[in-house]
Amino acid sequence: MSQEASDGENTTDLAPCVRRRGGLAGLALVHGLGFGVAAALLPWREYLAFGLLTTAVALGHLLTAGAALLRPERLPRVWRATAWLAVTWLFLLTWSVATSALYVARLYGALGAGVAVALAIGWCIPLLFTVPLSSWALAATPPLLHRRPGKAARRGVPSALLVVFVLATAHKLRAAETQSIQPLAVNSGEVARLVRQHLPRFETLPALAREPAPLELTPYACEAAMSDGAVTLFLQYRQRDGAPEPVRFHCIQRPTLAAAIEHAAGLVKRNAARASVKLDLVTGTSPLTSSDVLLDALKLRPGLDGACADRRCLLGWQLAARDMLNENTPVSTIPELRMGFSTEHLRLALTGNDGEEPLTRVTLVSLLFDGEVQVLSRLHPERQQVSPKAVRRAEDLAERHITAALGKNGRFRYELHPFTGKADVESFNLPRQAGTTLVLCELGQRSETLEVIEAALQQMARLAVKSGEKSVLVYPKSSRRASLGHQALPLIAFLSCRDRVGKRHDRLIGRLASTLLALQTPRGDFHPGWDLERFSVDEGAPPLFSPGQAVMALVLLEPLARQALSPHFPDFARVHAAVDKAMHYYGTSYWDFPLGKLFYLEENWHCLAARAALPHHRVDPYERFCIEHAEFKARFIVGDESPTADMRGAFALAALIPPPNTATAGVGEALAAAIALKQARQEDTAWSSGQLKKVMEFLLRQQWDEVTCFACADPSLVAGGFSDSMLTPTLRIDFTQHAWAAVGHGARVLGLARPSSRPAP
Repeated sequence: MSQEASDGENTTDLAPCVRRRGGLAGLALVHGLGFGVAAALLPWREYLAFGLLTTAVALGHLLTAGAALLRPERLPRVWRATAWLAVTWLFLLTWSVATSALYVARLYGALGAGVAVALAIGWCIPLLFTVPLSSWALAATPPLLHRRPGKAARRGVPSALLVVFVLATAHKLRAAETQSIQPLAVNSGEVARLVRQHLPRFETLPALAREPAPLELTPYACEAAMSDGAVTLFLQYRQRDGAPEPVRFHCIQRPTLAAAIEHAAGLVKRNAARASVKLDLVTGTSPLTSSDVLLDALKLRPGLDGACADRRCLLGWQLAARDMLNENTPVSTIPELRMGFSTEHLRLALTGNDGEEPLTRVTLVSLLFDGEVQVLSRLHPERQQVSPKAVRRAEDLAERHITAALGKNGRFRYELHPFTGKADVESFNLPRQAGTTLVLCELGQRSETLEVIEAALQQMARLAVKSGEKSVLVYPKSSRRASLGHQALPLIAFLSCRDRVGKRHDRLIGRLASTLLALQTPRGDFHPGWDLERFSVDEGAPPLFSPGQAVMALVLLEPLARQALSPHFPDFARVHAAVDKAMHYYGTSYWDFPLGKLFYLEENWHCLAARAALPHHRVDPYERFCIEHAEFKARFIVGDESPTADMRGAFALAALIPPPNTATAGVGEALAAAIALKQARQEDTAWSSGQLKKVMEFLLRQQWDEVTCFACADPSLVAGGFSDSMLTPTLRIDFTQHAWAAVGHGARVLGLARPSSRPAP
């Protein structure tokens, strides 16, 4: 039979698989483009083989689409070959996902199950892009090879593949097994006790005549690489006056823990001044390899583990202080997507070059000696009790930090990096200025705070632009639009601070209130802002946060309008109607859609508004909206299941990557308001109060003080503030604002602090 006849016969026999060539071509084209995008996003340098396979699958789908439309006689072979490529790709991805889940389970303990579920959910997407179309292809096309292999081949090939994957899995998981240092069989509490026994009494060390220098963030240099036959103890301290170097750091390696601690105690007794002494004990090691796109960012437990290249090491707290734990960009085309450490940057920091020197992960017990021996975790105390004394101290530190951050121009410092001392005093954000002023007025107790409040309010008042009976706050001056949040939150600050600064801003309050009322729609929600060119409302959806802020501003205005305390304030009936309309809208139709209660976003300001309205304007659906929102989010607060004590109380979907502190603080603010609402409604608050207490424990641990700020460039500037997270040390003024508000209002609703006093103007 001729080749042409054979091809024609195959085409006839396979007619069913090509009857819908147009539909198949469309599906193949979509799959090809999808795999093509995935191939383009893969970091080729690290994952070349998988990237090439992904590209091959993309090309196979595109060739399938072309064959379906242009060469139907070629379609069966091209389509089936592509199906086998896709199945192979899915198999390798599945193996990678499964071993990644096992790796994380070994490395992070109890978190493995949660991470496995998350990875499985993500795995469903490539499953849909491979199984249906590949199953269709394999069912509708004949085998590519018609030869029947012998029994030995049929049994040998699968067996060989199974052996290869078992060995590959074992090799991959070996890196997650921490090899304990043999002389060590003690926990952090026992290590702290031994250190406490051997170190000299703190008061016997000579005081420094100068300000203590920050501890070093440069790598430690050891005499030998980490091994399981010796104990390695890292030590840093400030030297006494007259020493040539302000700070000394040592890598002490001895056969036993007692010998290492005794040597460290001798160095401290002979050379150290009366300032913080840092000790870190290596308890285990494991190889730190780069082999899996799903795992590389997780191979160091962030802020807990250190890393070494031969004899040079950077410890977990040093990596956090150097801001090296949020550098990895797994998708090169999305540089904003950052998670975990960068192997290249880590190797460069340790060795000074970008070679291929192997890295080692080291597990550590982190201790700080400052009169007492504290166990630290990610630069902060591992544990913290919530008590009236702890709350008073935290509030006083936060108030001092914020008042010291006010510049001569009336603006609060925008950002501060604690370890470099670099500060951003030029950037400005109007809502953050207003929110910081608000918390000073709500919770501030110090006598000098009033002067700071007045300066901050005056700075915002200078941004007002008038038109008729209305005013808007505009920043920068070149803006063509004044957003809702830029009006609502400053208005909250002016209203909340009125009993402290008096009537001086009443005219501006009235004009801003007129603008806010004009921004409300007939159904009760708000337009996104004010068009400064047309001086009329701007259409569209309002940005996140601002609707709740608008409601709260009107709620605070309502009792003042009722009392007619100023001729500049709008009519009470108008304000009352606006509040009622807004509360009913946001309490009913705003979040009324299928499964809406499973998708609550940042609605915390509505809770604050509902609490502020308790004395004079109660709307049941609005209060219920706040309570349900706060309690839904409180379910994600990490409890005793956390693998490390310092994550207990954090707001996180999984206790794996430490979350931003402000996210946890926001939940704390909403919970405090929800508890106040439930108390007014005579509802049970036991569960909510327990969750709020966990949040407060977490936030109290995260606050800087001069002891934990042992490596800060200027501890006096940093003390009292809050960083972005355990992994990103930058402080911003609103991080401290939200954390203070959560701790302060939380303490008051839990009976751990007295209500704030409001001195008369």
